Amino acid sequence: MGRLGRGMRWAYRWRAIVLGCSALLSCPISGARTAAVASLCGNGIVEPGEQCDDGGANGSTPCCSASCELIDGDRDGVCDALDPCTNTQLVQIEAPRLVARLTSPGDMTFDVRGAMVVPPSPPIDAASKGIRLVMKNFYEVPLDATVPGGLGWGDSGGGWVYRDPVGANGGITRVVLRQIGATPGALAFDIKGKRARFPDLVGVLPLKVSVVIDSPTAVTGQCGEEYVRTALCALNSSGRTLSCGPLRSPFSCRSPLPDALVRCDLARAVAAQEAYWTPHLAYYSGPCSGLPGFVPSPGVACTTTGTSANFIVVTAHGAARDACAWNSCLAPGRPHVVCKRGAISASCSG
Repeated sequence: MGRLGRGMRWAYRWRAIVLGCSALLSCPISGARTAAVASLCGNGIVEPGEQCDDGGANGSTPCCSASCELIDGDRDGVCDALDPCTNTQLVQIEAPRLVARLTSPGDMTFDVRGAMVVPPSPPIDAASKGIRLVMKNFYEVPLDATVPGGLGWGDSGGGWVYRDPVGANGGITRVVLRQIGATPGALAFDIKGKRARFPDLVGVLPLKVSVVIDSPTAVTGQCGEEYVRTALCALNSSGRTLSCGPLRSPFSCRSPLPDALVRCDLARAVAAQEAYWTPHLAYYSGPCSGLPGFVPSPGVACTTTGTSANFIVVTAHGAARDACAWNSCLAPGRPHVVCKRGAISASCSG
């Protein structure tokens, strides 16, 4: 019928509602008037009672079902095709790394690595269900590639490997997914590919990376995501290779307590009777019991903390004069927390 035809139809409907009757619509009783404005799924117009309407596509579009309902597994108002992660709780990618080499716009090779802890049930089976990688910024999606299960996949000692030199599935040429240690659901991934549609390497940042496993349509919620920020990236001398990685911790991963500078921050926080954490890219605030692998020391009441992937995070509590240091440099999902009663002594200047 076309846009003009639909507009004329709505004009006649509106006229019938306002005037009560017309040459095209007879409405001697209110029931007929109600029928004039009833929803009609499939007409391309979102009407009362509908969440979407894809017109004559009859549910074949990725966001709208045949019954004019939004395909939205986590019910956050964004359809699953545009929202890869349908987790009800955020799963953060730890220690994300990205190496991108731009040969020409629309032809970029990439290597994305990281780790995440996903729900252990149902068990992951990438070889049969596949994996999906999405990289997007605020205004475009340079890469959205799904590798289905089956052809090209194989087992590899506690994990899975996918190989396709041609990159037939969205440019993905290799995927390595393996279990980390004994922590249920702790996985490390390495995804390589080509032909990503990056116009340039700098303007695309910050970049949100989402990795969906165990379902090519992300409906199971086995998904992790994280932002690759400009501050974590650097171009090589030719300007053609971008390397992004996590910041190094302010002290050794083997050290149980913060270095002198962080200890000063702790002392100031205790004196001010407030919580404090460093650096500023914290994504969690809540009870210490919310940290995976954390068992509070006897007699220590550690009630508030901040966490950030691959960073050392500290917090202090003035009322009880307790302090905690969290070292996330250890195995993903098993951070090292040290709590200490009493003021932290340090020589602070300035």
